[in-house]
Amino acid sequence: MVSNRSEEGANILTLDQDTPVQVRYHAEGAANVVFVITSSRNGFFKDDDYGTVGTTTDDGIPRIDIRLKGKLLRLRKDVPSVTPVLVSHRYFEEHIEPLFPTESLVEQLLCTITPGFVRKCNAALRIEEEPLMKRPKKRHGINLTETESHGLLITDMTCDDRHASTEFKPKWLAQSPSAPKDSKRCRTCALRALRDVKSNAKPPTFGREAGDFCPLTLVSNNKDVIRPSLEAILVKSIGAPLDMFGFIDQTLPYFYGLHLLRLLRDLQINKDPKGILKIDPSNVDFMTAMAIRDCTFFLKIPNQYETAGARIEARLGDLDLKTPDGGKGDYWRETEQQLIDEGWYTATEKMPAPKGRNGGFQNLTGRLEAAPWELALPVNPGSGQESRASIIAGADGVNYAFLTVNNSRDGGYGSTYITQPVPALCKYVSYTFAFDADTKVYSGYTGLECRLEIGLGDQQLVYNGPNGPLLPFGYQRRSYTFVYSRNFAAPSLTIRFTCTAPSGSFLIDNISLIGRGENF
Repeated sequence: MVSNRSEEGANILTLDQDTPVQVRYHAEGAANVVFVITSSRNGFFKDDDYGTVGTTTDDGIPRIDIRLKGKLLRLRKDVPSVTPVLVSHRYFEEHIEPLFPTESLVEQLLCTITPGFVRKCNAALRIEEEPLMKRPKKRHGINLTETESHGLLITDMTCDDRHASTEFKPKWLAQSPSAPKDSKRCRTCALRALRDVKSNAKPPTFGREAGDFCPLTLVSNNKDVIRPSLEAILVKSIGAPLDMFGFIDQTLPYFYGLHLLRLLRDLQINKDPKGILKIDPSNVDFMTAMAIRDCTFFLKIPNQYETAGARIEARLGDLDLKTPDGGKGDYWRETEQQLIDEGWYTATEKMPAPKGRNGGFQNLTGRLEAAPWELALPVNPGSGQESRASIIAGADGVNYAFLTVNNSRDGGYGSTYITQPVPALCKYVSYTFAFDADTKVYSGYTGLECRLEIGLGDQQLVYNGPNGPLLPFGYQRRSYTFVYSRNFAAPSLTIRFTCTAPSGSFLIDNISLIGRGENF
């Protein structure tokens, strides 16, 4: 294999405007864009397309350098405070590579790029900004810098016909050295909670959007703790139905015994034993700790039914130099102090006034007004701990429902429910029931024992929990269409939330029940 060392005189590949390849946008972060390298012929490479540069294939197509095979291209954006590629790559060689087994890292091959080739890539970016294309709108207008003379060829960890792929950021796999001793949140969950609440974009999810997880669970010695986080990672990236290819059951034993994550955790601890409040952020070990706290974990998972004997491939990437330049060191300190001073670690933060409203039940004639929630009593506590259901007045004076369940750590249940009468319903008429829901846990892990049950009288509308679809976490709009099949003309709607997590809550808002029958 050609060395990826960056010393002068190394045999470094050059990409210019005449290199016979096309580039296609794949993904991007704040500082870099990743491209798929494709054939100038039809987008797909044949084995014969690789070979000695300057020769052609049997059908007259110029061959390309073999070092492009199985690689993606990573290029730097034209944004401030981004370290030049050559500087970052040398740091990678000196301070990151020696820490990990070679097979555990996304390979980085340094290449040189010309301004003409960069313009070619920027043209590909602009295509992705057109309607229905892939580039996120918030990234539009941000191009690659033409002053950068280097790029990186990195291992292609994307999916193919026989593999699924996923990627996630493990973040802080150990608690911050600066965190208070009585912390109830890890560093990652504390920061997510702060950002979530401060954004005021929607009711807070406390760092547990759909697909989020507590990083500490990934290095647990308990498979039941790891599984929900693994499910969150896989569902977010691969999607359902996971069981079609057995991804969960196939990946869980691998994750449970994965030395790489534990190595990552141990390095975070060893490289930053004091924390940002007690160390110079320009310290090389500290910068290394920050780099490995922001790396990306890539997984390539074979379809076990089609790839007998194939192994899961795991690699770490995006291990870029994290310097305190450009005010980042001050930002790290200020953020850590804020998490401590405002109680985000200890879950004692002062919450802003709730927002939202309970939109009343309505039919197509609009005859009904919004009605207040009625609590079904008693509220049943879990294992002697407090559970409560509340009617909270929003800023606009309209009430909405918020259930909080605080359970013991021994697996006891906390359960509560709310009811509201609904207007007279017609039998065999189709209705659409819709609502906004926000489910979260403040501490502990969710397992499979959180459930949501919604019913009209004795007709069940929604069930999420064990032996059924898992309860989705995070804030989302949900809707269900059903045919009312009961004889009760005016049933009550009952919403019940039950959970064994040590601390969690369920919010329901903007509820509507709309009849679809012709007699309305």
